[in-house]
Amino acid sequence: MDKTIYHEQIADQLFCDRLYNPSREIARDVVVFWQDYLKENETKPRWMDFADGSDSTKIYEAYNIFLNHRPGITTLYQKIVESFKTKVDNPQKYAIAGWVNVYEGGGFLDWHTHGVGQGGYFDGRWHGYFCVNGEPSKTMYRDNETHQLVQSVENKNGWLTMSPGGMEHRVTPWENEEKPRITIAFDIALRNGISPGNYNHWIPII
Repeated sequence: MDKTIYHEQIADQLFCDRLYNPSREIARDVVVFWQDYLKENETKPRWMDFADGSDSTKIYEAYNIFLNHRPGITTLYQKIVESFKTKVDNPQKYAIAGWVNVYEGGGFLDWHTHGVGQGGYFDGRWHGYFCVNGEPSKTMYRDNETHQLVQSVENKNGWLTMSPGGMEHRVTPWENEEKPRITIAFDIALRNGISPGNYNHWIPII
């Protein structure tokens, strides 16, 4: 399995500045709208503990940020899709869903994976994120079995990072006390593996 971690610039700082407030507004709105869903999941086994500090991350399954009408979101979706199409031969077999991560000072995402199944590292799912306000921070990737660090990515505003979903990764604690760390994350999954009850959550890549 190809364990390549792609890291490339797809936008400038001005684009990130314009996306900053809409991202915060979306995070606020989805948490308010899905507050009952959030409370219900707090009573279940805490498999989302790694996301403590960002409620809009914990409810990532409840919404798809790329369906939001706020400025910059559709453009970001297009940029991500354009990049993804250079990574695979059959992009039309995939669909995408995204969410927003918002972490105040000291907050971070702990070790986790996306879409690990019988295929081990890679069950066909990709994971990625775009830095709206992520400087300075790092995302670290480690071997799932040995837990040895394999790569550390220096996060940069306007840059897209993408990897096979099964790779374990975490983010360093956010050091800025004045402005939160904001990233827009996403999964890209094979369409034939999406549950019929979840079809309205994913956007096909065409």
